[in-house]
Amino acid sequence: MRHTKGLVPCLVLVLAAAIAAPPPAHAQDFLTGAVRSASGQAVPSVWVVLIQGATEQGRSLTGDDGKYYIGGLKSGDYVVQVKRGDAVLLRSTVHVPVSGNYDLRLP
Repeated sequence: MRHTKGLVPCLVLVLAAAIAAPPPAHAQDFLTGAVRSASGQAVPSVWVVLIQGATEQGRSLTGDDGKYYIGGLKSGDYVVQVKRGDAVLLRSTVHVPVSGNYDLRLP
């Protein structure tokens, strides 16, 4: 046990450094929220698609609660589409990162 005595302070320093370290510069952002109908009801089983330029950057199928999550994004402006099949139900723009949720309300 005598030779492990010096190991504890080293582990404490390593853990403290890891906790205090800022996030890496290449950290990626995400977009999350819910799709709601005009009356406020959750809209399940629709695609939320993010497009930047002419390239799709991510998509998520809403759950029974209308919620979606798209990760692995870089900061910037995106076109957001809510789609059912090939039909575009809503088109909007968003800047990532956003604070909190980005809820979408269908007309």
